[in-house]
Amino acid sequence: MNFAPFIPAWITLPLAAASMLTVAAHLLVVERTSPRSVRRRIRLSNGWIMLIAIPLIAAGFSFIDPDAKPRMFLIVWSTIIGLVSISIALALADVVNTFFHARQSLAKLRQTKEDLARLTTPPSQDSLERADEP
Repeated sequence: MNFAPFIPAWITLPLAAASMLTVAAHLLVVERTSPRSVRRRIRLSNGWIMLIAIPLIAAGFSFIDPDAKPRMFLIVWSTIIGLVSISIALALADVVNTFFHARQSLAKLRQTKEDLARLTTPPSQDSLERADEP
């Protein structure tokens, strides 16, 4: 019996290579430009998870015959499902972290706006009269 892959290797291998190069470039950019923060650690972790998952996905679709090696097929696809689940969980953690970061930034911006408004408003006539009194 001949093995017929789900997706031919001539499709999966170039896509996997391009995806891995893209993820690796993203990792380098995040590592060099992001300040040390929770966001940076989440994104680096997610990038490494994707770099591990991409070749497994290519192998699962193109190289592992479920009829000839059912145990290997099960192990590879279970690992893929686990890694993709971890990647989704990290992405959700990044979303939550970004939400809280945005709320903190908005609160700081509001405070700065209030401070500027207080500093730039001219004093009222009552406060000027009270300042003149001994």
